[in-house]
Amino acid sequence: MADRDTSIQSDQSAYRAHFDGGVSTLMSQMWGGNLHMGYFGTPDESLASAQVGVKGLIAELLGLERGSKLIEVACGVGTTAIYLAAKAGVSVDATNISETQIAEARERAAAAGLAGRVRFAFGDYHRLDAEAGSYDAWLCQEALLYAHDRKQVFAEARRVVKPGGRILFTDLTLSNSLLPSERESLMADIKAPHFWSIDQYDAFVGRLGMPLIARHEWGSHAARTFEAVAGNIRMKRNELVSLVGEDAVSQAEFRIDRQYRLASAGHLGWCVFCLEVSRLA
Repeated sequence: MADRDTSIQSDQSAYRAHFDGGVSTLMSQMWGGNLHMGYFGTPDESLASAQVGVKGLIAELLGLERGSKLIEVACGVGTTAIYLAAKAGVSVDATNISETQIAEARERAAAAGLAGRVRFAFGDYHRLDAEAGSYDAWLCQEALLYAHDRKQVFAEARRVVKPGGRILFTDLTLSNSLLPSERESLMADIKAPHFWSIDQYDAFVGRLGMPLIARHEWGSHAARTFEAVAGNIRMKRNELVSLVGEDAVSQAEFRIDRQYRLASAGHLGWCVFCLEVSRLA
């Protein structure tokens, strides 16, 4: 237990060092103020519209009634939490380990007039500061690839959600056919050392023993998302360089292009799982 906790704390410190400051500013700008993937309904749909589309799908899968309580972990800059509070009428507690992203999220919630319904706080999804059965649902988008111990993350999710509530996550996946050297290189480049394949997720979810509400592979949308982000970087390049410098922008271009090429080749996927927390007997 002590070794596991030490590893989690080490990961947390590394991620905070990486995401706080200039990197978070750059990411927010190049992703259009929304750090999540897009679900494209039409061939010419914009990234911003596709990202809103994902939020609508999430709201449907969670099936939350107005007044419900949701916890979102690793919430980025808060766009999904704000959307769900506004559109679904829910109350959201959102956590993140990046103070820079939390600050931006609070500004966004205040600008939307939702500061009273969306609360942002520092928090690690391995150890949630919440009582058992506090929430009607738990949400995590594209952040489990940073999780040192998914078993612990989902034990916490299960603990804080009421029986009959739902757990939903989306995440990027890597194909088992990708060469180990390429896998390790990508994970090092994007600071995400805990990528899984869709097969690993299927096996893991099966072992959780919770009813499966939905499972989708949205890999075809991953390539379009990274292509659109690359376009944002090209369009805003001079502005981004003035914010964070040429080296940071060039590195971001390299990482996004690499993810685009892997997604186009079918090696980088995107999945969603929605589970129900078993009701008490």
